[in-house]
Amino acid sequence: MLEALKATMASQTTGYCAVIDGVMNPMTFSVIRKRTALAALIIKTGMMVMSTCDDEYCDCEIKVLAEKFPDVKIVPVDMTERKA
Repeated sequence: MLEALKATMASQTTGYCAVIDGVMNPMTFSVIRKRTALAALIIKTGMMVMSTCDDEYCDCEIKVLAEKFPDVKIVPVDMTERKA
């Protein structure tokens, strides 16, 4: 069951959001996990956080977020528009 859910999310993911205090925060949405982590750091610290790393696929902000705020999780999301 878990493997099927992971496979489904992997095929349908269009980006990432941070779950802060148990609530998914749409202000943290990004198609790059690193940018989601940076947005979550800004929200949690209440200060502007700058990064000197230009590599989109580096996980430096993700590691800092996990170290400083282990309760914040980055989750894959599907943000495609649905027609009724």
